[in-house]
Amino acid sequence: MQWLKLKFPFIYLICTVTAAAWANLERDPNGYLTYCPCLGRFGNQADHFLGSLAFAKGLNRTLILPPWVEYRKGEMRSRQVPFNTYFDVDPLKDYHRVILMSDFMWHLADDIWPESERVSFCYIVRQLKRTIKNVRQTQPNNEIKSVFVASDANHMIGELNAALSRMGISVHRLPEDDPYLELAILGQSNQFIGNCISSYSAFVKRERDSNGFPS
Repeated sequence: MQWLKLKFPFIYLICTVTAAAWANLERDPNGYLTYCPCLGRFGNQADHFLGSLAFAKGLNRTLILPPWVEYRKGEMRSRQVPFNTYFDVDPLKDYHRVILMSDFMWHLADDIWPESERVSFCYIVRQLKRTIKNVRQTQPNNEIKSVFVASDANHMIGELNAALSRMGISVHRLPEDDPYLELAILGQSNQFIGNCISSYSAFVKRERDSNGFPS
C-alpha cells in the first residue's frame, strides 16, 4: 500500500503536465499544410520535408510533420516511424511553426479537419495530365485516347476517369489482375508512369530503358 501511495502522486503529476501541454495546442488561424512522405526512401523523404517546410513558411501555415516511412529488408509492409524519433522538433520552431502529425490528429483534427471532410491530393493525377499534354504537343500523330492502370491495390479508376474526362480520355484495367500480362502491356506502352519504390515498376522501367522507350 505504501508503494501505491507513492505512485499515485507521480501519475497525477504526469497527467497534469500532459494535459497542460495539450492545452497549448491552439488552432492556427492561417491553416495547416502537410505532405505524403511515400515517394522514395529516407533521402527523398528528407528532401520532401525541406521543400514542404519552406513552402509552409512561404504560405505562413503550420507544417504537420508526418512519420518517416521505412522499408526494411525482409518485411512486407513499411513502418511508420514518428518524425521526432530521429530529429528534435523544437529547434525547427525557431524557423517556422510545426506540429507532429500524431499531436495534430489526436488533439486538433476532429475540429479542424473532420473525417467527413478529408480529401487528399494525389500528385500522380497531375503528373499524368502533364505527360498527356506533353505527348499531344510533341507527338500530334500519337493521340492518347485511353490510359491503362495496373495495381495490386486501389486502381483509382473512378477518380482517374473523373480527372481525365475533360481531356476526352478513358481509364481502364484488366477484368482480373494478371501481373504477367500487365507487365507486357506496361513494357510496350507509348508512355509509362511508375511508382519509384515499386520493384514491379522497376522491372517495367528496365525493359523500357533497354528498348529506348520513355518513362
